[in-house]
Amino acid sequence: MDKSCYTCKYYREHYLKKGSRLYPIGGHCVNFTLTAHKRKTYNPNNDCKFWESGDHQKEERRDKIENTLTKMQKSLEEIALILKDDSK
Repeated sequence: MDKSCYTCKYYREHYLKKGSRLYPIGGHCVNFTLTAHKRKTYNPNNDCKFWESGDHQKEERRDKIENTLTKMQKSLEEIALILKDDSK
């Protein structure tokens, strides 16, 4: 497996929004066991001894996003009902 920053659980991608699309433009390390200087000087082409697989993290993040969106939908439905009742 490729042990670059791009596949590490500590890597956070940055995106540029252009129109309705997001384009990856790089990222940074969020492994806070390292000093800020070491996190800023990562080289995504080299193996890092602090690398950890990020496979499960992506699934967990997707699950959290789906859960948050479901809660938001319920809240919006409740707000819509309140507004509908108030308009009568």
